[in-house]
Amino acid sequence: TIDVHRLKPTEATRKTEIAIRDALVAGATRLRVICGRGNHSKGGIPVLKLALIGAMEQHKIEAEVDPINPGVINIKLPVS
Repeated sequence: TIDVHRLKPTEATRKTEIAIRDALVAGATRLRVICGRGNHSKGGIPVLKLALIGAMEQHKIEAEVDPINPGVINIKLPVS
């Protein structure tokens, strides 16, 4: 689990990419990313969450909003 809450989208994306790499090296299959719900974003739009999900789509990595906690993204790491 990493916490990127309150970081800028570019910083959060970079931190998440590094955490994914580290998790893959460690043999993990999932990564939880705390990104917040977007309550502090202008207009209540979850900019950070959308940026992270978009980055995962670009990398073709499965990511979904946690159904229990909408301030968390669950990332399914690729297994070789």
